[in-house]
Amino acid sequence: MRTRYFALPTVATVLLLTGCGGGEGLGNSDALDDVELHIRDDDQPEVILHSPVDSDEGASQVLEAGDGEQVDGQNIVEFRQVAASPESGDVLGHNFDQTLPQLSWLPSLQETGQDIDSFFHDALTAEGVTIGSDVAIYYPADEEGLHDQQLAVFRLVDQYPVYAEGEVQEQSGDLPQITNEVGAAPELEDHDGSAEAPTELREEVLIEGDGAEIGAEDQLFVQYRGWRWSDGEIFDGSWPEEGEAELPANFSLQNVVEGWTEGISGHNVGDRLMLVIPPEQAYGGNEGHELEEETLIFVIDVVQAISPEDMPEPQQPQQPQMPEDMSEEELEELMEEMEQQQGGEQAPESEEAPQEESEESGSE
Repeated sequence: MRTRYFALPTVATVLLLTGCGGGEGLGNSDALDDVELHIRDDDQPEVILHSPVDSDEGASQVLEAGDGEQVDGQNIVEFRQVAASPESGDVLGHNFDQTLPQLSWLPSLQETGQDIDSFFHDALTAEGVTIGSDVAIYYPADEEGLHDQQLAVFRLVDQYPVYAEGEVQEQSGDLPQITNEVGAAPELEDHDGSAEAPTELREEVLIEGDGAEIGAEDQLFVQYRGWRWSDGEIFDGSWPEEGEAELPANFSLQNVVEGWTEGISGHNVGDRLMLVIPPEQAYGGNEGHELEEETLIFVIDVVQAISPEDMPEPQQPQQPQMPEDMSEEELEELMEEMEQQQGGEQAPESEEAPQEESEESGSE
Protein backbone atom coordinates (compact mmCIF):
# COMPACT_ATOMS: atom_id res chain seq x y z
CA MET A 1 0.00 0.00 0.00
CA ARG A 2 2.60 2.51 -1.09
CA THR A 3 0.89 5.83 -1.73
CA ARG A 4 2.53 8.92 -3.18
CA TYR A 5 1.71 12.00 -1.16
CA PHE A 6 1.49 15.58 -2.43
CA ALA A 7 1.69 18.67 -0.22
CA LEU A 8 -1.59 20.58 -0.37
CA PRO A 9 -2.78 23.70 1.47
CA THR A 10 -5.38 23.45 4.22
CA VAL A 11 -8.35 25.67 4.99
CA ALA A 12 -9.76 26.40 8.43
CA THR A 13 -13.46 25.90 7.59
CA VAL A 14 -14.38 22.33 8.60
CA LEU A 15 -17.29 20.02 9.28
CA LEU A 16 -16.60 18.02 12.44
CA LEU A 17 -16.99 14.29 11.89
CA THR A 18 -15.18 12.64 14.79
CA GLY A 19 -14.41 13.34 18.37
CA CYS A 20 -11.16 12.76 20.23
CA GLY A 21 -9.91 9.18 20.42
CA GLY A 22 -10.59 6.52 22.98
CA GLY A 23 -11.59 3.74 20.59
CA GLU A 24 -10.16 0.28 20.07
CA GLY A 25 -6.69 -0.16 18.66
CA LEU A 26 -3.33 -1.92 18.63
CA GLY A 27 0.00 -1.14 20.22
CA ASN A 28 0.34 2.15 22.04
CA SER A 29 -3.15 3.29 21.04
CA ASP A 30 -3.24 5.98 23.75
CA ALA A 31 -0.71 7.93 21.66
CA LEU A 32 -3.54 8.65 19.21
CA ASP A 33 -6.05 9.95 21.78
CA ASP A 34 -5.59 13.52 20.55
CA VAL A 35 -6.12 12.80 16.85
CA GLU A 36 -9.27 13.94 15.05
CA LEU A 37 -10.33 13.65 11.42
CA HIS A 38 -12.33 16.53 9.95
CA ILE A 39 -13.79 16.94 6.49
CA ARG A 40 -13.87 20.53 5.29
CA ASP A 41 -16.90 21.96 3.55
CA ASP A 42 -15.04 21.52 0.23
CA ASP A 43 -14.78 17.74 0.95
CA GLN A 44 -11.06 17.92 1.74
CA PRO A 45 -9.77 16.05 4.81
CA GLU A 46 -8.02 17.72 7.70
CA VAL A 47 -6.22 16.03 10.59
CA ILE A 48 -6.34 17.90 13.90
CA LEU A 49 -3.73 17.12 16.58
CA HIS A 50 -4.29 18.50 20.06
CA SER A 51 -0.75 17.33 20.83
CA PRO A 52 1.97 15.72 18.67
CA VAL A 53 1.88 11.96 18.24
CA ASP A 54 4.85 10.46 20.05
CA SER A 55 5.42 6.73 20.35
CA ASP A 56 8.34 4.34 20.10
CA GLU A 57 6.08 1.61 18.76
CA GLY A 58 3.29 1.25 16.24
CA ALA A 59 -0.14 2.43 17.29
CA SER A 60 -3.65 2.32 15.90
CA GLN A 61 -7.00 3.55 17.14
CA VAL A 62 -10.55 3.48 15.82
CA LEU A 63 -11.48 7.17 15.91
CA GLU A 64 -15.05 6.54 14.86
CA ALA A 65 -16.59 3.06 14.65
CA GLY A 66 -18.54 2.23 11.50
CA ASP A 67 -21.82 0.35 11.41
CA GLY A 68 -20.76 -2.17 8.76
CA GLU A 69 -19.36 -5.68 9.01
CA GLN A 70 -16.05 -6.64 10.57
CA VAL A 71 -13.23 -6.21 8.04
CA ASP A 72 -12.26 -9.57 6.52
CA GLY A 73 -8.50 -9.92 6.13
CA GLN A 74 -8.92 -11.84 2.85
CA ASN A 75 -11.04 -9.21 1.14
CA ILE A 76 -10.42 -6.19 -1.02
CA VAL A 77 -11.01 -3.05 1.03
CA GLU A 78 -12.12 0.21 -0.54
CA PHE A 79 -10.84 3.14 1.47
CA ARG A 80 -10.00 6.79 1.65
CA GLN A 81 -6.67 7.75 3.21
CA VAL A 82 -5.04 10.93 4.44
CA ALA A 83 -1.39 11.15 5.48
CA ALA A 84 -0.41 13.83 7.99
CA SER A 85 2.58 15.11 9.91
CA PRO A 86 2.71 13.45 13.37
CA GLU A 87 4.07 16.71 14.79
CA SER A 88 1.61 19.24 13.36
CA GLY A 89 -1.21 17.35 11.65
CA ASP A 90 -0.47 19.12 8.36
CA VAL A 91 -1.89 17.09 5.48
CA LEU A 92 0.85 15.58 3.33
CA GLY A 93 -1.51 13.99 0.82
CA HIS A 94 -4.82 12.17 0.49
CA ASN A 95 -7.11 10.38 -1.95
CA PHE A 96 -10.48 11.58 -0.66
CA ASP A 97 -11.16 13.34 -3.98
CA GLN A 98 -9.92 10.67 -6.39
CA THR A 99 -12.35 9.77 -9.15
CA LEU A 100 -12.01 6.01 -8.68
CA PRO A 101 -11.94 4.28 -5.30
CA GLN A 102 -8.66 3.28 -3.73
CA LEU A 103 -8.50 -0.49 -3.29
CA SER A 104 -6.17 -2.79 -1.42
CA TRP A 105 -6.18 -6.56 -1.29
CA LEU A 106 -5.32 -6.99 2.36
CA PRO A 107 -3.19 -10.17 2.07
CA SER A 108 -0.78 -8.27 -0.20
CA LEU A 109 0.31 -6.18 2.80
CA GLN A 110 1.65 -9.27 4.51
CA GLU A 111 3.66 -10.39 1.51
CA THR A 112 5.99 -7.38 1.28
CA GLY A 113 8.15 -8.56 4.15
CA GLN A 114 8.06 -5.06 5.68
CA ASP A 115 7.11 -4.71 9.35
CA ILE A 116 5.28 -1.45 8.66
CA ASP A 117 3.03 -3.10 6.05
CA SER A 118 2.28 -6.00 8.39
CA PHE A 119 1.32 -3.56 11.13
CA PHE A 120 -0.99 -1.66 8.77
CA HIS A 121 -2.60 -4.99 7.83
CA ASP A 122 -3.12 -5.96 11.47
CA ALA A 123 -4.48 -2.53 12.35
CA LEU A 124 -7.04 -2.57 9.52
CA THR A 125 -8.21 -6.12 10.27
CA ALA A 126 -8.16 -6.03 14.09
CA GLU A 127 -11.23 -7.13 16.01
CA GLY A 128 -13.72 -4.27 16.13
CA VAL A 129 -12.56 -2.59 12.93
CA THR A 130 -15.69 -2.43 10.79
CA ILE A 131 -16.68 -0.97 7.45
CA GLY A 132 -17.47 2.72 7.88
CA SER A 133 -14.78 3.18 10.54
CA ASP A 134 -12.14 5.91 10.66
CA VAL A 135 -8.87 4.32 11.79
CA ALA A 136 -5.74 6.29 12.73
CA ILE A 137 -2.42 4.45 12.36
CA TYR A 138 1.01 5.63 13.48
CA TYR A 139 4.32 3.91 12.81
CA PRO A 140 7.73 5.18 13.96
CA ALA A 141 10.71 5.69 11.68
CA ASP A 142 12.95 2.65 11.26
CA GLU A 143 16.61 2.66 12.24
CA GLU A 144 17.74 1.72 8.72
CA GLY A 145 16.18 4.86 7.26
CA LEU A 146 13.82 2.98 4.93
CA HIS A 147 10.88 5.15 5.97
CA ASP A 148 10.13 8.15 8.18
CA GLN A 149 7.56 8.11 10.94
CA GLN A 150 4.10 7.91 9.44
CA LEU A 151 0.64 8.98 10.52
CA ALA A 152 -2.39 8.11 8.39
CA VAL A 153 -6.13 8.03 8.89
CA PHE A 154 -8.16 5.53 6.86
CA ARG A 155 -11.87 5.73 6.17
CA LEU A 156 -13.02 2.19 5.35
CA VAL A 157 -15.72 2.59 2.70
CA ASP A 158 -16.54 -0.98 1.66
CA GLN A 159 -15.16 -4.49 1.22
CA TYR A 160 -15.71 -7.30 -1.25
CA PRO A 161 -14.07 -10.57 -2.21
CA VAL A 162 -11.52 -10.70 -5.00
CA TYR A 163 -13.72 -13.07 -7.01
CA ALA A 164 -17.35 -13.60 -8.03
CA GLU A 165 -19.50 -14.64 -5.09
CA GLY A 166 -22.91 -16.17 -5.55
CA GLU A 167 -24.71 -19.36 -6.53
CA VAL A 168 -22.97 -21.75 -8.94
CA GLN A 169 -25.15 -22.39 -11.99
CA GLU A 170 -25.51 -25.61 -13.96
CA GLN A 171 -23.81 -25.22 -17.34
CA SER A 172 -25.93 -25.60 -20.45
CA GLY A 173 -23.57 -27.89 -22.33
CA ASP A 174 -23.88 -25.74 -25.45
CA LEU A 175 -20.63 -23.88 -24.72
CA PRO A 176 -17.18 -25.02 -23.57
CA GLN A 177 -17.11 -26.74 -20.17
CA ILE A 178 -15.47 -24.77 -17.36
CA THR A 179 -14.19 -25.97 -14.00
CA ASN A 180 -16.22 -23.57 -11.93
CA GLU A 181 -15.74 -23.04 -8.18
CA VAL A 182 -16.37 -19.91 -6.14
CA GLY A 183 -13.04 -18.34 -5.22
CA ALA A 184 -10.93 -20.46 -7.60
CA ALA A 185 -9.54 -19.52 -11.00
CA PRO A 186 -11.64 -21.03 -13.82
CA GLU A 187 -10.17 -23.79 -16.00
CA LEU A 188 -11.15 -24.80 -19.52
CA GLU A 189 -11.90 -28.55 -19.65
CA ASP A 190 -10.89 -30.81 -22.58
CA HIS A 191 -11.69 -28.28 -25.28
CA ASP A 192 -11.94 -29.48 -28.89
CA GLY A 193 -10.59 -26.65 -31.01
CA SER A 194 -11.64 -28.38 -34.21
CA ALA A 195 -15.33 -28.05 -33.28
CA GLU A 196 -17.26 -25.38 -35.12
CA ALA A 197 -17.13 -22.09 -33.22
CA PRO A 198 -20.23 -19.93 -32.72
CA THR A 199 -20.60 -17.17 -35.31
CA GLU A 200 -22.45 -14.88 -32.91
CA LEU A 201 -21.69 -13.68 -29.39
CA ARG A 202 -22.68 -16.28 -26.79
CA GLU A 203 -22.84 -15.73 -23.06
CA GLU A 204 -23.62 -17.84 -20.02
CA VAL A 205 -23.78 -17.09 -16.29
CA LEU A 206 -21.58 -19.56 -14.37
CA ILE A 207 -21.98 -17.97 -10.92
CA GLU A 208 -24.96 -15.73 -10.24
CA GLY A 209 -24.22 -12.73 -8.05
CA ASP A 210 -26.68 -10.34 -6.46
CA GLY A 211 -24.96 -6.98 -6.92
CA ALA A 212 -25.98 -3.93 -8.91
CA GLU A 213 -26.77 -4.14 -12.61
CA ILE A 214 -23.82 -3.28 -14.83
CA GLY A 215 -24.13 -0.41 -17.29
CA ALA A 216 -22.40 -0.13 -20.66
CA GLU A 217 -20.31 2.83 -19.48
CA ASP A 218 -19.34 1.49 -16.07
CA GLN A 219 -15.80 1.23 -14.74
CA LEU A 220 -15.23 -2.42 -13.85
CA PHE A 221 -12.94 -4.34 -11.53
CA VAL A 222 -12.67 -7.94 -12.72
CA GLN A 223 -10.74 -11.17 -12.55
CA TYR A 224 -10.68 -12.92 -15.92
CA ARG A 225 -9.08 -15.52 -18.14
CA GLY A 226 -9.12 -15.75 -21.93
CA TRP A 227 -8.53 -18.78 -24.16
CA ARG A 228 -8.25 -19.16 -27.92
CA TRP A 229 -11.00 -21.35 -29.34
CA SER A 230 -8.62 -22.85 -31.89
CA ASP A 231 -6.27 -24.55 -29.40
CA GLY A 232 -7.71 -23.93 -25.93
CA GLU A 233 -4.56 -22.10 -24.80
CA ILE A 234 -4.70 -19.21 -22.32
CA PHE A 235 -3.56 -15.98 -23.98
CA ASP A 236 -4.49 -13.48 -21.28
CA GLY A 237 -5.79 -13.13 -17.74
CA SER A 238 -5.59 -11.39 -14.40
CA TRP A 239 -5.80 -14.28 -11.94
CA PRO A 240 -2.55 -14.36 -9.93
CA GLU A 241 -0.46 -17.47 -9.62
CA GLU A 242 -0.90 -19.40 -6.39
CA GLY A 243 0.71 -17.54 -3.51
CA GLU A 244 0.90 -14.23 -5.37
CA ALA A 245 -1.08 -11.11 -4.47
CA GLU A 246 -2.65 -9.07 -7.23
CA LEU A 247 -5.64 -6.77 -7.46
CA PRO A 248 -8.24 -7.31 -10.18
CA ALA A 249 -7.90 -5.57 -13.52
CA ASN A 250 -9.91 -2.39 -13.95
CA PHE A 251 -11.10 -0.54 -17.04
CA SER A 252 -14.09 1.16 -18.59
CA LEU A 253 -16.55 -0.91 -20.62
CA GLN A 254 -16.16 1.78 -23.28
CA ASN A 255 -12.49 0.83 -23.80
CA VAL A 256 -12.82 -2.88 -24.50
CA VAL A 257 -13.78 -5.07 -27.42
CA GLU A 258 -17.41 -5.01 -28.48
CA GLY A 259 -18.03 -8.53 -27.21
CA TRP A 260 -17.17 -7.50 -23.66
CA THR A 261 -19.32 -4.37 -23.72
CA GLU A 262 -22.33 -6.19 -25.13
CA GLY A 263 -21.82 -9.41 -23.18
CA ILE A 264 -21.27 -7.92 -19.72
CA SER A 265 -23.76 -5.02 -19.79
CA GLY A 266 -27.01 -5.87 -18.05
CA HIS A 267 -25.49 -8.55 -15.82
CA ASN A 268 -24.78 -8.04 -12.14
CA VAL A 269 -21.81 -7.37 -9.90
CA GLY A 270 -20.79 -10.69 -8.38
CA ASP A 271 -21.52 -12.64 -11.57
CA ARG A 272 -19.06 -14.99 -13.22
CA LEU A 273 -19.73 -14.89 -16.95
CA MET A 274 -18.51 -16.97 -19.85
CA LEU A 275 -18.35 -15.13 -23.17
CA VAL A 276 -17.60 -16.74 -26.51
CA ILE A 277 -16.76 -13.92 -28.88
CA PRO A 278 -16.43 -14.26 -32.68
CA PRO A 279 -13.63 -12.33 -34.41
CA GLU A 280 -16.01 -9.63 -35.65
CA GLN A 281 -16.67 -8.57 -32.04
CA ALA A 282 -13.11 -9.11 -30.84
CA TYR A 283 -10.03 -8.32 -32.96
CA GLY A 284 -11.31 -9.06 -36.44
CA GLY A 285 -11.09 -5.41 -37.39
CA ASN A 286 -7.46 -5.05 -36.31
CA GLU A 287 -5.43 -6.04 -39.36
CA GLY A 288 -2.28 -7.90 -38.42
CA HIS A 289 -3.36 -8.57 -34.82
CA GLU A 290 -2.29 -12.03 -33.67
CA LEU A 291 -5.91 -12.72 -32.61
CA GLU A 292 -7.47 -11.22 -35.73
CA GLU A 293 -9.06 -14.48 -36.89
CA GLU A 294 -9.61 -16.03 -33.47
CA THR A 295 -12.87 -16.80 -31.69
CA LEU A 296 -12.17 -16.10 -28.02
CA ILE A 297 -13.43 -17.68 -24.81
CA PHE A 298 -13.48 -15.52 -21.68
CA VAL A 299 -14.53 -16.26 -18.11
CA ILE A 300 -14.98 -13.02 -16.15
CA ASP A 301 -15.62 -12.47 -12.44
CA VAL A 302 -17.14 -9.02 -11.95
CA VAL A 303 -15.82 -7.87 -8.58
CA GLN A 304 -17.09 -4.28 -8.65
CA ALA A 305 -18.64 -1.77 -11.05
CA ILE A 306 -18.84 2.01 -10.75
CA SER A 307 -21.28 3.97 -12.87
CA PRO A 308 -20.33 7.40 -14.28
CA GLU A 309 -23.05 8.96 -12.12
CA ASP A 310 -21.30 7.74 -8.97
CA MET A 311 -17.93 9.18 -9.88
CA PRO A 312 -17.21 12.55 -8.24
CA GLU A 313 -16.61 15.53 -10.45
CA PRO A 314 -12.90 16.23 -10.88
CA GLN A 315 -11.66 19.15 -8.83
CA GLN A 316 -10.73 22.20 -10.88
CA PRO A 317 -7.39 23.73 -9.86
CA GLN A 318 -7.62 27.22 -8.41
CA GLN A 319 -6.16 29.90 -10.65
CA PRO A 320 -3.59 32.22 -9.05
CA GLN A 321 -4.78 35.76 -8.44
CA MET A 322 -2.72 38.56 -9.97
CA PRO A 323 -1.67 41.41 -7.66
CA GLU A 324 -3.53 44.56 -8.62
CA ASP A 325 -0.48 46.86 -8.38
CA MET A 326 1.78 45.01 -10.85
CA SER A 327 3.33 46.95 -13.69
CA GLU A 328 3.03 45.73 -17.28
CA GLU A 329 6.65 44.57 -17.24
CA GLU A 330 6.21 42.65 -14.00
CA LEU A 331 3.00 41.10 -15.35
CA GLU A 332 4.76 39.99 -18.54
CA GLU A 333 7.60 38.43 -16.53
CA LEU A 334 5.12 36.58 -14.31
CA MET A 335 3.18 35.26 -17.33
CA GLU A 336 6.41 34.02 -18.92
CA GLU A 337 7.37 32.20 -15.72
CA MET A 338 3.93 30.57 -15.50
CA GLU A 339 4.11 29.43 -19.14
CA GLN A 340 7.56 27.94 -18.56
CA GLN A 341 6.35 26.10 -15.44
CA GLN A 342 3.28 24.75 -17.22
CA GLY A 343 5.35 23.63 -20.17
CA GLY A 344 7.79 21.78 -17.95
CA GLU A 345 5.25 20.02 -15.75
CA GLN A 346 4.56 16.35 -16.33
CA ALA A 347 1.06 14.98 -16.37
CA PRO A 348 0.28 12.92 -13.25
CA GLU A 349 0.75 9.20 -13.60
CA SER A 350 -2.43 7.14 -13.90
CA GLU A 351 -3.22 3.51 -14.40
CA GLU A 352 -3.60 2.91 -18.09
CA ALA A 353 -6.93 1.39 -19.00
CA PRO A 354 -6.85 -1.42 -21.55
CA GLN A 355 -7.52 -0.21 -25.07
CA GLU A 356 -9.49 -2.02 -27.73
CA GLU A 357 -6.58 -2.14 -30.16
CA SER A 358 -4.03 -3.35 -27.57
CA GLU A 359 -2.13 -6.51 -28.41
CA GLU A 360 -1.37 -7.20 -24.77
CA SER A 361 -4.76 -8.01 -23.31
CA GLY A 362 -7.61 -10.03 -24.71
CA SER A 363 -10.14 -7.91 -22.87
CA GLU A 364 -9.01 -4.87 -24.77
